[in-house]
Amino acid sequence: MNRKKVIIIGTLFLALVMVVGYALFSDTLTIDGAVTAEGNFELTTMCDDNVAQALGVNAQQEYGSITNSNISCSDKNVSVSATLGYPGSYKYYRVKVTNTGTIPLN
Repeated sequence: MNRKKVIIIGTLFLALVMVVGYALFSDTLTIDGAVTAEGNFELTTMCDDNVAQALGVNAQQEYGSITNSNISCSDKNVSVSATLGYPGSYKYYRVKVTNTGTIPLN
């Protein structure tokens, strides 16, 4: 009988400690502040029409009958145009985009 009393009192004491501990650590935590992120997101484009020379390929063999070939870069805009001589003709253009801003593009 004495052992049962010790177990009951020990269990009640443990429950009391758990309730008090929960009451102490269950406060609401409020964090105030402001976050400011500044940076510059800027892309620079560079265009190249002489891809055949860079690849070491004869332009007539590679492209077929291409006329009025044009590529232009302005800020972030790239415009491409070409008149294809026959079905299956194709033209390569190379566009290099570089990040010149302060925000990394990883």
